[in-house]
Amino acid sequence: VEALQKQGFAISEDAVRRGIETARWDGRCQWLDDRFLIDGAHNAAGAKVLCDYLSRFVLPEKITLLYAAMRDKDISACVRQLAPLCARVVTTDIMPVRGESCEALCERFRSQGVRDVTAVSDPRAALALCKDLAKRDGGVAVACGSLYLAGFVLGEKERGN
Repeated sequence: VEALQKQGFAISEDAVRRGIETARWDGRCQWLDDRFLIDGAHNAAGAKVLCDYLSRFVLPEKITLLYAAMRDKDISACVRQLAPLCARVVTTDIMPVRGESCEALCERFRSQGVRDVTAVSDPRAALALCKDLAKRDGGVAVACGSLYLAGFVLGEKERGN
């Protein structure tokens, strides 16, 4: 806003306030329905914010996590924060060239004490499994770890899946 104002654009404080109040960022703490939440949470800071939100507004519901991550992110920090909140985890491959393999992600969650972890390389099958497992026990499904995963889930929602 300041850069635009320096170029001569007249932007009032009220306009800035209204813009912030009405801003929407798909894939960031977005409920797709009352039992399914998605959040990019692709770094340690994002995982912390998501964990704080889950702790405050979702727990003690059982959380079934759908997780995918890019290799160049601090996966260990994210997993350390997320693992204690999860009843179970489904990992998947979202971008095989850049992404960490679903099998390696499973091992990371197991090393943090999550016993019910399943690797499903096909993201559609992983999404379906996550939703089914959460529904079975009346819990909440949460997809996170990658903005690519968030985008994939949003695309599937648009297709009716």
